This record gives sequence, structure tokens and C-alpha cells, in this order.
Amino acid sequence: MNIVLFLCGFLCVSAQRSQLKAALKDQYWKSWEHKTRQGELEWLAAAESKFGQEPARPGGWSGSTSVYVDGRNGADSNDGSFGHPLKTLTAARDMVRKWPSLPTGGIEIVLRGGEYTFQDSPFTLDGPQDSGTAASPITYTAYESENVVLSAGQSLPGITDPAWKPAEDLGDNIRQIDLTPYGIPSWGDLAPGSLGTCANNKLELFFDEKAMILARYPNINSEGVWEFDQIQGVVAGGFNYNGSRPQEKKWADANDLWMHGYWQFDWADSYVKVDSIDTHKQIFYIDPKTPPCYNFTTKARYYAVNLLQELDAPGEYYLDRKSGTLYFYPPSLSASASIAVSVGQAVVNVNNASFVQFKNLKLAYARQQGIAVTASSHITVENCDASNNGAVGISVATSSACRVAGSTVLNSGCQGISVSGGDRKSLQAANTVVSGNTVSGFARWKRTYNAGIAFSGVGINITSNIVSNGPHTGMTGGGNDLLFDNNTFRHLAYEVDDSGGLYVGRSWSQRGNVASNNLFEHVRTTQPTYLGAPAVQGLYLDDEMSGWTVAHNTFNDCQTGIMLGGGRRNLIVNNRFSQCDLCVEFDDRGLSWQKAYCSPGGHFQQDLESFNYQQPPYSVRYPEIVNIFKEQPCTPVFNLLSGNRYTNSCKTFVNQSPETIKTWNSTATNNSRV
Repeated sequence: MNIVLFLCGFLCVSAQRSQLKAALKDQYWKSWEHKTRQGELEWLAAAESKFGQEPARPGGWSGSTSVYVDGRNGADSNDGSFGHPLKTLTAARDMVRKWPSLPTGGIEIVLRGGEYTFQDSPFTLDGPQDSGTAASPITYTAYESENVVLSAGQSLPGITDPAWKPAEDLGDNIRQIDLTPYGIPSWGDLAPGSLGTCANNKLELFFDEKAMILARYPNINSEGVWEFDQIQGVVAGGFNYNGSRPQEKKWADANDLWMHGYWQFDWADSYVKVDSIDTHKQIFYIDPKTPPCYNFTTKARYYAVNLLQELDAPGEYYLDRKSGTLYFYPPSLSASASIAVSVGQAVVNVNNASFVQFKNLKLAYARQQGIAVTASSHITVENCDASNNGAVGISVATSSACRVAGSTVLNSGCQGISVSGGDRKSLQAANTVVSGNTVSGFARWKRTYNAGIAFSGVGINITSNIVSNGPHTGMTGGGNDLLFDNNTFRHLAYEVDDSGGLYVGRSWSQRGNVASNNLFEHVRTTQPTYLGAPAVQGLYLDDEMSGWTVAHNTFNDCQTGIMLGGGRRNLIVNNRFSQCDLCVEFDDRGLSWQKAYCSPGGHFQQDLESFNYQQPPYSVRYPEIVNIFKEQPCTPVFNLLSGNRYTNSCKTFVNQSPETIKTWNSTATNNSRV
């Protein structure tokens, strides 16, 4: 390229000057690898200044639609062009903030391959200053197919590095490393949490991009099944255990010993901290500050966790929070396996922003969320991987017109994806879509009421997702005008009773919901439970849940296909059942043990009145509820079971006779064995 020629062109007429400058820019982009590119940029800037032109806006050439970031080779003093990338994502965000306006078609912040860390604080987009528009969205994306990891964790040396030393007192298989040189500000703490609460703020260890196991007894067996002990008896302030292992292994010397159990029901778990151990009377006394979510019960399942004395299985680890020493039994001695610990609370936070897209990124190793979107609109998370986070992979809360699509969320400590939005008072729809995602291995820390996909609100479409390998429910939540279509629910609720692949319950105001064309497969209890009957269902309409349409779904190998738990005006039509112990369980609990809920002044009337159900918009959208308390409120009326087909492998279609169902003013007709 000839800079002299360019300068001469500027001395000619104005039209020629503009033409030559455009030609020079085009020539520059074609030759960015040339060693003199920095000099050319400087000459162009000087020439534009000399002839009174507007300076190029930050981010490269005027009219550029991309800002490049390279954590390995960039510098935040660069202009963000392809040849001169920035170093940090924060610098790219701040550069875009300075632009007077966004170009039509939007801006891409393009990240080159590598790891970008957010240990001290998450990468944050906040308000209009970080928002795009419908015509000009802002997109954060990986460059081509390069592997981009946004991490809230701290990478550690490979397991064969000298920093990992043999823990000679613990046997040949245990390695230890001092974490204090890495400047981690807090080790975090274990926390009890109430039912379903994910109070998780502890440092976790990941090896080869897989979550490791906090040292425990009994161990998880070779097939991945969680083993448990059982309470032998309940005493004031604790419970009795069986066997001599706590004495032999000197559990009393552990300084931060916890128990995790299903304490009274096989569908509710929580953590309690051990205050002291009486090895002679075989009693665990529990710290009164960490009571169980329900009282202790004889035969309840539990295991001990977070004790160095039980670091004895591949994949287990223990952190000494006093010394900062991490002990680890590695699954292998592969030098190439990555090792990381979680440090930051979240990787990405989006607050009150709009028209922003995240594509082709990994978001990992946060103690809480991979990405948390709050009070925002038109936010897209597409083709991202939000695996290995302590609480939730992807959270979209009180937001509208958002989209979570084609993403992967594995091994969340609690929920995989959580989404809420819309207004239940006005029935204003969120118009949010969760589609085509793969969620698996969730609820590895808190087992119950932490679904693969949790939902709440109005007008949310959850479609074409695969949710699998969860100990409790696959999807749960509540709301109005929700659509669940073409999802796969597989291998769920295997560790509990009284749960379901898709679980909802206890509301007469949540209406207009549809479950269609879904596959429910291998939804059954497969592990021992002791406090109730092992009974789970593919789709669970619990506690008089009403107003659902369940159509064209397939139920294969479920203990019960559908639980219709005393509700009203549910349509169960054109579904297919195979290898289910029972296709549909239908009861009238409102006429017996749950009568208080449906009686005047009870839970359901209070629920409806909180939404002014006899006034618009509820009276218009759902006219059937206006006179609901004049229409046998406690009887499961106006349900229709029709057009369903079931194979010979199903023992029973419905547990009630047609005559009984008819006395409830409901109908079961045209259901047949095929």
C-alpha cells in the first residue's frame, strides 16, 4: 500500500479524497498481516485530523461492526480491530459504551480462543449503557469454532506437576496442594438451606471438566448410585447411628462434619452440621443452628460428608479451610486433564439490559450461576455451554422476550436452567423461549426441588429440550399459559418417591397450560426408599392442580404415566403408554384428606382471590373459574380422559372404574389397549 499516494489523493478534490480513503481502508483490511499496519493506522489518523475529518470511533474503522478480544495476545490499549485486539472483555464492553450510536445490524464482540477469568466479580452488563436495540443488537461470541471459556474459577497445575505432593499420611493415592499462593479470597462454607433452597457458596473441585465429590461415607458406588446409612433412632438434639466406623475413623476429630439426608420424607433433603459425636452411645448431636428441613425419623437415609478421614475413593476431595490445603484422590494421573476450583459467585450478570446475545461460549466454575439475567428483555443465550456451576447454569429471572436455545448445561449443583417472567396479575406474557437445550446431571448438591428446568410466570414456551439424569423432578414450577412441547424427560426421579418428570401442583389460578408431544421415559424409583412407597410419575398434577391440557405425549417405562391428583377440568387426551405399571392414577383427595384446601375460605379460594378471579383478565381468559365454588368445589369434576392408547405391557390404564369417574362428573371414554 502506498501512503504517499493516499496523501496526494487527499490534496485533490473532495470527491477524489473520499474515494481514495475508502479504497485505502479496503486495501488495509485485505493486508492486515503486513508488518506496517500500525504505521498505516497512524498515518491515516493524522491525515484525517489534518483535513478536518471525524476521528475513527473506538473499536477500529468507522463503520466496523466487530470488536475483537484476545486474552493471550491482545492489549486493552489496542483499538479492537482484528489485528489489534483488546485483551479483556471488560475493555470491549467499555469501548462499545463510548460509541455515540450502534450501526444497523448490530455489533459483535468476538473472542479469540482461551480462558477469560472473572474470579473477583462477574462480567456485568448493566442497563441501557450496555444494551443494543432491535435493529442493532450487541452480540458476544466466540471467533469461528475456537474454544472460549468464561470462567469464575482458578486453574490449577496438572496432577503430575510438582505442586501436587503426595499426602503420605493418607496413602499412596492421595495428592495435596497448597491453595494459598493463588490468592483465593474465600474458601466458602457449606450451608444447610431449607427445602429446595440452594444455599451453596463453597469452593468445588473440577477435574477434566467434571465435578469431583466432596469426601463422604458411604461412597457413591461404581455405577454412580448414591449409598446411604439409616437413622437407628431419634434422640433429643440428634439421632443414633449403627456400627463402629465413626469411632474407628475418628470422625470426632473432624472440624467441619456435615450430614446430608432425606430426614422425614423421601422427597425432601437437607444438610445438617454435626456438633459432637458420642461414640459410646452412637449418637450424632446436630448443631441447633442447622436443623433438618423436616424432623429426624427412624430409618431415614443419610450420609456423612466433608471429612478428611473418608477420603478413600477416586474423584473425592477435601479442603482444609484452616490451612488452605486441598487433598485429592484423582480419578487418573493424566497430565493433560484440566484442574480448576470454583471461586467467583457468577460468570456473567445481565441487569436491566436489552437486545444482547451470547453465543458459542462456555461459562463455568462459578459457585452460583454461570449466567444470571435479571429484569431484562430480548436477551439470547444460544449454543452456549453452562456446565459445572455450583447453583444454576443459566438463570433468566423476571425478564421478557428472552431466548435460551441450543445450549448445554451439565452437572449443575442445583438447577440446570431457571426462567421466570411475565405478570400473573395482568396475565402479561413473558414471551420467553427455552428451546433445544440439553440438561443433564443436575441437582448433584441439593437433590430435591432443583429441576433441570425450573419455570415461573406467564407465556413461557419450553420446547424440544432433553432433560435427563436427575434424582428428583426434571421440570417444575408454576404459572399461566405455559407450553411444554416436544421435550424429552429421561431417567428422572430415581432416588425419591412422590415426584415426577414434570411436576406442578396446588393451584386453581394457574391455568391455560399445555403439555404436548413430550416423551417421558424411565421415570421411576430405582434406589431404595424407606419412608414411603416408591411411586413417581411421568407427569404429576399434584394436590388438585387444574386446567391443564395433556395431549399427544408418550410415556414409556414410568411407574405411573400421569398422576391426576384430585384436580378439575384437566384434558388427558390422545396420549400413548407402554411399560408403565399404571397409566393414569386418578383420585378424589378433595373429598377426603385434602378437603380443607378446596372448601370455601381455604387455600384455593385465597389463591384465586389474590388474582381477582371474578374480574378481568381472569374472568375473561378463564371464564370457567368465575363460579367455581358453586360447582362441587371439592369434587374432581369435568376431567376428560379420552383417545389414550396403551400396550399390553401396561398393567392398568386408570385405577378408577368408569362408574366412579362418572360420579365425579368426569369422563373416561375411548381409551383402548393396542
